Amino acid sequence: METWILLGGVGFLAGAVSGATGFGFALVATALWGQYFEPQRVTLLALVYMLALNIAYLPLFWRQIPWRRMLPYGLGCLPGVPLGAWALGVLPVQEARLAIGAVLMAYGGYMLWRRGTVQILAWPPGRAWRADLAVGFAAGVLGGLASLSGFLPTLWCALRSDDKMANRALVQGFILLSGLWALVCVGQVVQPDEATAWQILFGLPFVAAGGALGLYVFARLNHAQFMRLVLALLVVCGALMVVRAWPVVAGA
Repeated sequence: METWILLGGVGFLAGAVSGATGFGFALVATALWGQYFEPQRVTLLALVYMLALNIAYLPLFWRQIPWRRMLPYGLGCLPGVPLGAWALGVLPVQEARLAIGAVLMAYGGYMLWRRGTVQILAWPPGRAWRADLAVGFAAGVLGGLASLSGFLPTLWCALRSDDKMANRALVQGFILLSGLWALVCVGQVVQPDEATAWQILFGLPFVAAGGALGLYVFARLNHAQFMRLVLALLVVCGALMVVRAWPVVAGA
């Protein structure tokens, strides 16, 4: 019973965060499910739910997705996702989560302390394209490793532009593309069993309800409020990942 309550409760919370920020499902799920489910199952659950949410979001953002602008992100994720999926099967996952959590906590805390983000107003087209490609690659690696493909593009887009809706549309398109590719790659490493399939079905209504609530919140945030929410989410989830992973790593 405790497992089902945890599955539904975290699914609802992570869905609400995803709806409000566009990306945070896997961050919340990894931080809160990591102690109770094995890493491969957490990655698979987060990936399936994240894809379901982004398919549901698609009609809301389809017309605003800047496909040309998204191209370098998509090209970068193509080699990044299989590399991350390979790492999921061979790397010590708790050590990786500890490192990711520490980086998230440090970056989010620093930017909140600055009370804002540094905006990049103008980049030469060639450099911007290469930077977008690199961000897409890094996001793809994190997507294959832990379904964390969304937060890097979200932060990078916020540095490039303060158009909340255009950035959200780009990130949703990228998450859907990278998530579908990650599902193919991770499926070669993690074979879902019957118990996982039932857990996925049980959690879907909770995830959907949370996503609807999050979209309601997103519609009422301005850009500054949105960025503070994103940064606070990075700090909280990074801290939870560190707290969860540290005893395992320290005791190894």
